[in-house]
Amino acid sequence: MYSAVIDPAPDHAAFALLEDDRIIAIERRPMRGRDAAALPVFILETLKNNNVDFSAVKRWTVGSGPGSFTGLRLVAALVSAWSLGKEDVKTRNVPGAVALGAMLKLAPGEKAGVLYDGRNREVLYFGVEGLPGNDLKPTGETAVLNAEQAAEFFSSRKERLAMFSSESKAIALVLPEDVKVESFEYADTARLALTEVQDFDNDLTRLVYIRPAVYTQN
Repeated sequence: MYSAVIDPAPDHAAFALLEDDRIIAIERRPMRGRDAAALPVFILETLKNNNVDFSAVKRWTVGSGPGSFTGLRLVAALVSAWSLGKEDVKTRNVPGAVALGAMLKLAPGEKAGVLYDGRNREVLYFGVEGLPGNDLKPTGETAVLNAEQAAEFFSSRKERLAMFSSESKAIALVLPEDVKVESFEYADTARLALTEVQDFDNDLTRLVYIRPAVYTQN
């Protein structure tokens, strides 16, 4: 069975295509402003280039953030439209932070934090915990931190932290100098298809974060 992931990262959209647990393709494209208009074409071309018919994809996973309001809503709406009325097609949301946190290769039970630029000199924190098989689950801990709050928040924490390299300069302006963060150009996009932390519930409305510096309750 074919499954696919669309994850709107801070400066790009990532698309992963899998057959069962085998990764067929992972592609990424810039997605800022009007770049988003080309997202459907990008996905359909990737499927075509890998000789997979669009109708053969029966499982769609959407990265639900943290991320921009526009990117998250666009991707969720796109997959909602594609799956509308198709009883054999299942969809779900999984936080994109799970894909970025997977780059840390956490041991089962090990906790870590994923950081994002919240704009306005703030950092968004999203907690994750390692599971067997390099899977992760959200811990439920989130925070929006300015420089003063970040200094207090991280003063007694020893956990590993991850961020996108494209946001490293902005995040460095907020964090204390002694807080070390591991930087990654891309996340483990396929992890969102492989994770078992969220059922395919056909509910694409559960966005982790709806606009800069504001988290919402599910």
